[in-house]
Amino acid sequence: MVFMLDRTIPALHRQEPCSAQKNGLEARKAQQDGADYIGTGAVFGSATKQDATPLSLQTLQEICQAVTIPVVAIGGITAENALQLRDFGGQGIAVISAIFAKPD
Repeated sequence: MVFMLDRTIPALHRQEPCSAQKNGLEARKAQQDGADYIGTGAVFGSATKQDATPLSLQTLQEICQAVTIPVVAIGGITAENALQLRDFGGQGIAVISAIFAKPD
C-alpha cells in the first residue's frame, strides 16, 4: 500500500491509498501526482491489517529505487525484525502494534 498526502484541502490533510505491491511503477506515479512520501507494506505479516500480503524485501528495494521522495516501511515491524530492514534503501520504518500492543 502506498499513501499519498493530499494537500489540496486547506487545513485538512488526508491520505489517499494507491497500490504499489507489485513494483515501483505505482510509487513513481504517486510521486508524479504529488506524493510527499511513500508508506509501503506490509513488509511483514501485520496484525493491524490481517489481509495485507507481505511485501518482499526485493520489491521494497525496487520501490525505493523508483522514487526520489522518502520511503517508509510499515507492517508487522517489531523490535525482533526491524534490523532486517536496515539496508532496504528507504528513509524509515513505521510501527503501530510494536508500541501500542506492549503492556508497558
